[in-house]
Amino acid sequence: ATLHSAGTFRSNIALARSGNLPFFVLACIFVFLCARHVFGNSAATWALALFATLPPILGHAALATNDMACGATVIMSLYAFVRCVENPSGQRLVLLGTALALASLSKFSSLAFLGACFLSAFVYFAVADTRGFTAWRRLPVRIAIVSGIALLLLWAGYRFSSPSMASLYAGTTAGTDLNFPDNPFLRTRAAQVPFPLSPVVKGIQELYLHNARGHES
Repeated sequence: ATLHSAGTFRSNIALARSGNLPFFVLACIFVFLCARHVFGNSAATWALALFATLPPILGHAALATNDMACGATVIMSLYAFVRCVENPSGQRLVLLGTALALASLSKFSSLAFLGACFLSAFVYFAVADTRGFTAWRRLPVRIAIVSGIALLLLWAGYRFSSPSMASLYAGTTAGTDLNFPDNPFLRTRAAQVPFPLSPVVKGIQELYLHNARGHES
C-alpha cells in the first residue's frame, strides 16, 4: 500500500531502495577496517574491492530489504567486539553497544549470527591469543555498560514504547499472527502489564515460528 500510494510506484520503490545504499557503504567501511586491522592496508584494499563487486552484495544492496543492513551491522558489531576484547576503552564499549543495537534493529536473526561469531572469537582469544584477555578485568561492569547502551538504543528504536503483550496481539486472529493469540499466557494478568521492549519479544517469537513454519510463496 505504501509503495503504490499517490500512484507513483516507481519513485516510491526507488526511494525505498536508495535507503539501503548507506548500509552498503557501512559494510564496505567495516570490511576494510577488519582486514586492515589484521592484515594491513594492502589486504584491506583487496578485501574491499572483492566485497564491493560480489553480485550477491550488489544485488541485496539494490533491494528494499533488511539483509544488507543486517550484513553491515553484523560485521560492524564483530569488529567492535574484537577491538573491545583487545582494549575495552570507553569509546570502544560505546561503539560495541551501538553496533549491537543497530544489528538487533536491522534484523532479529542477527542475534543468532552474532552469538556464533562472539563464541568463536572467545575460543580464538582463549586458545590462540591469550594476550587478548589481559585487558578484560572488571568484565561484569563492562558487560553491563555495553548491555545498557544496546538496550537503551534498541528501546529508542521503538520510540520508547512499553505496550503489554496482550495489547500487541489485541484484535489479531490465529491466522495472522502465527497462532499467538491462542496462547494461554495472553489471557493472564502478567500479559496485561506494560514493559519496555515488549515488541522485541513479540518479534523474536514471530521470527522463531516463521523459521519453523515458513510462509506461502
